[in-house]
Parts: sequence; C-alpha cells; structure tokens
Amino acid sequence: MQSMSKMVFRRLMLRKGVALLLALVFVVSTVGLYIAFVNVTTDLPTADRQLQPAEDVSKSSYPPDLPPTTATFPQTREEEHASTFETSLSASPARRGSLANSTADECVFSSAQPKSPADIEMTRLFDTLPFDNPDGGVWKQGYDITYKMASFDEHPLEVFIVPHSHNDPGWLKTFEDYYTSQTRSILTLITDALAANSKRRFIWAEISYLDLWWQEQGSSRRDQFRKLIENGQMEIVTGGWVMTDEANSYYYAMIDQLIEGHSWIKQNLPGVTPHSGWSIDPFGYNPTLAYILGETGMHNMVIQRVHYAIKKHLAINKALEFGWRQLWDHSKTTDIFCHLMPFYSYDIPHTCGPDPKICCQFDFKRIDGNPDCPWGVRPEAITDGNVVHKAEMLADQYRKKAQLFRTNVLLVPLGDDFRYDNQREVNDQYTNYERLIGYINSHPEMKMKVQFGTLTEFFKALRKHTGTTEHQIPAGFPIFSGDFFTYCDREMDYWSGYYTSRPFHKRMDRVLETNLRVAEVLYSVAVAKKVPVDPSTPVQLTKARRNLALFQHHDGITGTAKNHVVMDYTQRLTYSITAMKKAAASSAQSLLLAPRHNPGSLIFDIEEIFPAADSLPQKIVIDIGATGRTVVIFNSLPHSRHQVVLLRVNSHKVLVKDAVGILVPCQLSPVWSKENTISSEEFEVVFVASLGALGFATYQLVPADKGAPPASVELINHSTLSAVFQTQAHVGGDITLTTSHLTASFSPDKGLLQHVEIQDLWVDISADLVMYQSKHSGNEKSGAYLFLPEGEAHSIVQGQKPAVMVTKGALMQEVCTVFSVITHCVQVFESPGVEGKSLGITNTVDIRQEMDKELAMRFATSVHNMEGVYYTDLNGFQLVRRRTVSKLPLQGNVYPMPSAALLQDRSVRITLFTAQPLGVSSLKQGWLEVMLDRRLSQDDSRGLGQGVTDNLYTREMFKLLVEERKHKTAQPSDLTATLAYPSLLGHHTSDVLLHPLQTLVVKPSHVGLPLFHTHSLLTSPFPCDLHLVNLRSITDSDPPTNAAMILHRRGFDCGYETEPLTCSLEGGKLSLSNIFSDFSVTKAVSTSLSLLHEYEPLPTLSLHVPPMEVQTYKLSW
Repeated sequence: MQSMSKMVFRRLMLRKGVALLLALVFVVSTVGLYIAFVNVTTDLPTADRQLQPAEDVSKSSYPPDLPPTTATFPQTREEEHASTFETSLSASPARRGSLANSTADECVFSSAQPKSPADIEMTRLFDTLPFDNPDGGVWKQGYDITYKMASFDEHPLEVFIVPHSHNDPGWLKTFEDYYTSQTRSILTLITDALAANSKRRFIWAEISYLDLWWQEQGSSRRDQFRKLIENGQMEIVTGGWVMTDEANSYYYAMIDQLIEGHSWIKQNLPGVTPHSGWSIDPFGYNPTLAYILGETGMHNMVIQRVHYAIKKHLAINKALEFGWRQLWDHSKTTDIFCHLMPFYSYDIPHTCGPDPKICCQFDFKRIDGNPDCPWGVRPEAITDGNVVHKAEMLADQYRKKAQLFRTNVLLVPLGDDFRYDNQREVNDQYTNYERLIGYINSHPEMKMKVQFGTLTEFFKALRKHTGTTEHQIPAGFPIFSGDFFTYCDREMDYWSGYYTSRPFHKRMDRVLETNLRVAEVLYSVAVAKKVPVDPSTPVQLTKARRNLALFQHHDGITGTAKNHVVMDYTQRLTYSITAMKKAAASSAQSLLLAPRHNPGSLIFDIEEIFPAADSLPQKIVIDIGATGRTVVIFNSLPHSRHQVVLLRVNSHKVLVKDAVGILVPCQLSPVWSKENTISSEEFEVVFVASLGALGFATYQLVPADKGAPPASVELINHSTLSAVFQTQAHVGGDITLTTSHLTASFSPDKGLLQHVEIQDLWVDISADLVMYQSKHSGNEKSGAYLFLPEGEAHSIVQGQKPAVMVTKGALMQEVCTVFSVITHCVQVFESPGVEGKSLGITNTVDIRQEMDKELAMRFATSVHNMEGVYYTDLNGFQLVRRRTVSKLPLQGNVYPMPSAALLQDRSVRITLFTAQPLGVSSLKQGWLEVMLDRRLSQDDSRGLGQGVTDNLYTREMFKLLVEERKHKTAQPSDLTATLAYPSLLGHHTSDVLLHPLQTLVVKPSHVGLPLFHTHSLLTSPFPCDLHLVNLRSITDSDPPTNAAMILHRRGFDCGYETEPLTCSLEGGKLSLSNIFSDFSVTKAVSTSLSLLHEYEPLPTLSLHVPPMEVQTYKLSW
C-alpha cells in the first residue's frame, strides 16, 4: 500500500502542476507561438602493469590513499552491484503519471523553469566548486573526521552491513566464462550460506547471471532461493538484465533491459518487486536512469562513481543522501531518494569508514594475503583474544563515516567484484563479522547496533528514523538535480575517453536497437491481426532483447572490455541484427499478403547486410533484370514521412514508379570505390518515398532506355573517368550545394564546410578535422577509460591536398573529401520532409595506421552562445546545460553525447544530431567538437590491462540542423537555463538518423505476388510530440495476446519553425479506440514502466501523457 500511496501522490501532484501551467497559458508570451503552431494541418500518408585475478583488478587507478611505498601494488576493482527486490503482496501501486486534461501545455511547459528549484543544482555547483585536491589525511580526497560519543546518546548508531558481489557480464572474461569460472559458485555458495543462518543477508543485481544459474537448478534449489527472498534474506536489486551504462546508452535500451530483467522476475519469482536501484560501477550518473527507476515503482537508489571533489562538497554539507529530481519537473513528482557512497571505491577498504588501511583489515578474504592489503596490514581472524580491539577499531570507522550523513542509520556495503566465489571466503566473511556484531551489540556502551541487512531494511530504518513513509523523500534531506558527468577518480584523471572508445561497436548498438524495434512493432501487429507468423520469431526476439541488453553493461557499450570480450559482444550484436531484419521481413510479409498468397518462405531480400561481425554493413546490389524489381519500404514511426531513399542497382538505365505506376522523380548518383574511382557496375538510384504513419509503400524499379538523370561530378585534386557520369574539374570559388531551403558553402581547396544560409540568415560554420596526441609519459595515460591529451589538438587538414568529389543532382548533392584517416562527406537533400532542412554528414574513419592518437571533428561557428553555454543530451531523453570550466583540464570539459548537442544565441540554434554515442565538447565560444575515434597502445591503469588497438573501419553519421529563432527577444536566462529542449523539427530530424526507413527487396521469383501496395498500420498519425518508444509483444502466451505500448511525450522548444511537419498537437491525448487499421484494441491497462505493476484500465481507451513523461500501457486485442 505504500507503493500505491506514492503513485497516487504523484498523480495528484501532476494534476495540480498541469492545472497551474494551464492557468499560466493566458499570461505567458509563448501562447501565441503555440496557437500558431497547432494550426498545422493533419498528418499525411599494451598493458603497463601485472594483472591480478579478475576479482582483484580495479577499474580505479591505484587509490590516492595508498602509501607511496606500495604504489606498484594492484588494488581491488571496487564494485558492487545491487538494487533492491522485496516481496510485495500488497496492491499494485498507481502510476506516478497523470490523466489530467491538457490542451495547451506544450509551449508553457518548455518555456517555464520549474517553480521549485532544487537545493543543489549540478551545473551551478560546477561554477562554485574550486576543484582543488588538498591532502585530507587518511581520507586522501576528503578531510579529517571527528565525532563526539554524546551524539549517539539519543539515537545509537544503527549499522546495516550489506554483503554483495558485483558480477560484470563481460569485462576481462566473456559473460559465459565469468559464469562458469565464478558466478555459478557465488550464487550456489551464497544460497547455502543464507539458508544456514537466518540473520545473514545478501543482495544481487544482474538478472542475466541469475538466469544462467536458474536454468541449471532443480525445483528444490529454486524453492530454496525463493524462500530466502520471502524471508528478506536475499534481495534482488534494480532487477535489470545488467547494470546499465549511463553515458552512452539510449533510453530505449535502458528501459528494454530493465523490462527484460523484470519480466524474468515476474515469471520466475512471482510477487517480487524491486524497491531500490543499485548502480555502483557505471562511470558517472545521470537523472534519466533515476527517472526510469522511479517509473518502475522504485523509491531508492545507491550510486558510487562521482567526482571526488563533488563527493567532498556533499559530505561537508551532509548532502550525500538526497532526493533526485528531474530538471524539467514542474510539480515535484519525480523525486527518488539517492544514497551516494562517500569514499573512493565500493570495495571493502573504502566502505567501512574513511581509513582504508583499517577497513582493509576487515576484508577477511585477504587473511592469507591473496589479495593482500596494499596498506601493509592484513586482516586477522576474529578470536576471543582480539575481538575487543577489533570491534573498537571497526566501530570507530562506523562512527566517523556516520558524521557525513544526517541520521544515525548507516549503510556499509561488504563486497567487491566477483566476491564470495569460494567456500573459504564465504565462511570467513560471515563468521568473522558475526563475532564482531555479537560483541558490539552485547556492549551497549558502544552505542551501536550492527546487523546484516538488505537495501530495503536500510532505507526502511532511515525513513522510520525521520518519520516518513516509503513514497516520500525523508524529511530534512536536500533536493538535487542534474547529472554526475564527467567522473574523475583522482587528480586530473577524467573518465571521458570511454564516451568514444570503440565507436564501431557503439554504432552497432544503435543499429540493433533500430532493427529490434521494427521487428517488435511488426510482429506485435501481425499477431494482433491473427495472420500466420514465423514461429521462430518469439525466440529470436528474446535473443535480440537479451543481446542488446547485455551490451548496455557498463563494460560493453562503453568499449572498455578485453579484445576477445568485445568480439563476443560483436558477434551477438551482428547475429541479432540479421535475425531482426529477417523477423521484420517475415512479419511484414504476413501483413502485406493475404494468407492464401503467402508462400511461407521469405519473399524478400534484405537490402543491407553485415558480411562479417567486424565489417561495415553493405547494401546489396539490386539486379534490375529485364522486368524490373519491386521494393517495399516501411516507416516505423507513428508520423508520416517524406524521405530520400538511396538504392544500389546494377544498371544506370532505371526509373522509379510508385504502386500505381506513376513515375517518381529520381536521380542517378555514382558509387565510389575505395580508390575513389566511379564504379561502372554499381549505381545509386535516389528518390523521395512518401509513407504514412507506421506505413508501407511499394515502389517499382523499372528498366528504361533512358534512365534516371545522372548527377554531375566535379573533382578537385583528383581525376577519374566515367561512361555514365560527366566529370569535370571544379572551377571558380567556393563549392556550393543549394536546395530550396538552404545553401551550404565549402572551401574549394579542402572541401570542408564554411557557411550555411537558411532564408536570409547567414551562419559561419567552419569544419575542421583535428587530432589529439595522447599523453604517454609518467603514470597517467590515455586508455579505454581515460582521455588524457598532450595539449590541444592540431588540424590534420593543413599540408594535405585531399581528393574532393562533388556530386550534384536534383534530389541529392554531396561533397566528399578524402583525407589520410577519414573520408568526410556532407549531403543536402531536396525533400519535402524534415530531411530537407538539415545537412547530412557521414564520416568513414580508419585510424589503424595511427597510434596514441585521438581524432575529432570540429565546427567553429558564429553563434555567440552566452557564457560559453551549450547543451548535450542524456540518453536521448533530455538536454542539460554544459559550460567549459577553465579550472578544469581539457579532458574534464568533455561530455557524453548519446544523440545530440547544441549551441544557441538570440538569433540561431545549431544542433548536431548523432547516430552513435560519442564524446563532445565546446572548448571556445561557438565551437562544437565531437570525438570520432581513438587508438591507444597504453593501459590507463583502471584494470583492463591493455590499450585500444582493435580499431575497425568505422562509419559514423550525423545531421546538422541550423534553425532561426522566430523571435529574437529571448532573455539571456532563457539561453543559459539549466535545461533546453530540441525543437519539434529537431526531434524529427533525430528520428531520421535513429529510425531510418526499412527497405525490403522482393525476390525476382516473387515479383508478381499481390502485395498491399500502400498500407498504414494506423488509422491516423500520433500527435507530433508523442513518440512510440516500442510496441513490445508480451510473450507469456503462445500466440501472445498482449503487447506493451510505451509512449514518450517529448518536450520541445516552441521558438522555432515547424515546417515541414504536418502532424498536430493534442495536449498529450491519444485515443486507442480504432487507432490500428488491422485490429481493435479491446482493453488497455496502465502499468509501471517495466510492466511489473498493473494499475487501472482505461475505461474509454483514451490516455494522456504529460510533457516529458514515459508511460507504458498493456494492450489486449
């Protein structure tokens, strides 16, 4: 019932907040912008140290608190992995969201800053913190802690020791290798240890490993495990498939891995729900995951890896426990209670108190010196002869640690990476602590009660101490907003390298996301329509979900694993990308063919394939033949699209017709070889496809004596001949690409962008390609985690005479420049869709001949961004304020860019959208700089034990959108606020990158089949600001009878034009009645984000999503 109270409370608060916002509509100037907007018409159709065993290796460098004489000792890797599960037999909680009415809240919401600002706002804190690092004594990065025993008179210290084991699903070993060598034993030994003593506790986080173990267990062992959870001895925390990275992951994948874990729990551990998040090893944190956890029904979370200067500041102010609120929260309903571990690491030497030399003596795995304590004093078994002394030592650390918090309820994690994997360690840890606990608790003069505990028990005791209920932030605690990037664990060692490490694989992540989502949507609709589907699809969907989820692990998508582990991830990704393309094609076939015409075997060729796990995807060459070919294109977005399609064909004598035989304007473009010659066997046919919401469209590629008009080709510093394309040397001044919307100018010698003109607005955007030399002297070096440059970057353009190829046609124009390590191409499109408003950028990167270098793309613009403020996104979910801080080193001013970064002033906004996560900075006013790839021979002493030298030929894609502000009266505070929103056009531009059109080529033997040529799966498009995150089948029956519809109402800035969007705004409302064209929704139930809790059904099948919220509905048909 406490969970219910929290959700109901949030619903009421959101209603009040929305009502206040609506009242403001009449007095806020942006209402005029809104009215103008909603009049839009309806939508249309090498290692540098010895490694220890895995459990003793640390991702952190040698701790700053190590004595100088031991600086060469390896140190434990300091992690915990947990998040709380608790048996819940109470009624399901209610959604934190609201069904409140809203008609005109979009612009008011985005233009108004929250009325209740946080007590601590991170971007402002960065402005005031000195970021110095004086020696703090035993707590090197902190300060000397003292206490008075009298402070425990009224409330004795209540200590919860929480045993845990952090199990990485891949890092130095592969996922399966870790399981067979360590994790299997951990789960078995802990289950036996807890069963032997009811006072023992343990928390577990990684469902991916629990699933492997569960498959091997019989019914009695499974029952034993369930009983431990029911007894409150075992708590499964967070419940995600992995402990997700928070810098590079996209919010779709973060949610999906959580759904996968929670679905497993629901199936195998009925009645168990997570109440706390446990995220102790990701290298920095952001509010997106805090929001997601709250939306699944969790009330608490624990984090660890935060900049040491920030930790110290929060400790001084007793603000290490706080309510974490979203920056965009107008109604104080997104708060989740967060505990930040105060010291250097989550390993045992850094969790009992401020002195690691003492705390290490209470890590009883180290009794035999394997691993040893780097501070020179090993633990001793607790006996009657030493228990008094040892208990006093430990209690003193507990009391000192307690001085950093606001209550006398203390959390003390007890674990590390892959701990408790042998019987001796299990016995030594539990039995020695039991002797210490027994002594302390039997001596009241110590004013302390110590017990093994779970996170739920800790947070429950803390709330009891403060007199607050489960759904509330405990009384007297501060509210925090913002994120915790970029993480620094010591000195100037900023963890900004992993934002870019292994970009090939980061791109593969997004490719799998796209293809999985498409397969999910098409399969769900096909099942609901009750048409025959491929029986292997559910199994393949589950594999793909889990392979994507596994890669979200904070050593997966981060690019921070051993080479062979990276290859294991890559093979999983490649397998599932291919499987999802086939699954989507199969479901599409079932939807487009009447059952009597469906031959069963797949009638489609997949237009883009991965020939190998470590190679770029390749487009198939479509053989036009004598009779032509049919292609089917699918739009996976719930809005109509007009978008340029590029198909590779084997003949230049080709035209394009639509489904009814009408010629479609098209263009023939050259295909360039690696030698920069024009192919005489392959060509690219270009045309604009028009598709409805979740729509299919069919086009014919037909042979013709006079084919599509060929593009012209201009060359600089290069020559090549072609029988089809007219080639000539470029003469004159700047290279210009012009469409009906924009003109882009390029330097005539280097072929790099210089200016963009939209309407009457001229914007300088000078592109450059720069290289950083990695620091390679001393102990501090760039590696997979760290970015440590040897000064500023230098341009690689100077001194080169690159080959420049300019292609100009009626629909697409392109400038490609070939440098030694990168081919840089910029495209513009003549399209009635959003693609026509932006520049496309494709970089094909190959730095395999370089070493200890880091490549970046820089744009120096004329944008006068005030105070150097710019914005980067967090997981594709929200934008947060950034500013280059002079007191930080260069590497400390690099931030993650999962999908976008922008600069703005009173006249113009420039947004760079990316199809893959990378690092970004703005080192000078008007600059945006994106890291592209890094090749490093060195290990950065964070445990990996190698550099990053397995670079691959990598393709990266971007969209550059220049927008003129409609009204030039924006106040400085509006341009430097703590958060920003993309424009609606910006959101839809990002969709072009992240949700590309899917093309299926009908095999020659099936050209005559009667396909439904133009078909939309929706009867009407969704509102412009409502995004279909997923339509995910719920495979609890065969065939499935339910699907989860996940919706995100995007916040957007109304200060920019929306043309050419033709969708409408409906105040977050959507009616599910007859929304699908092929079936009817008979029931819709609102649920928690991960589907663990079911709330109220929608009586009229109508729903409302407040701005920025993500909501899940369980649909039945």
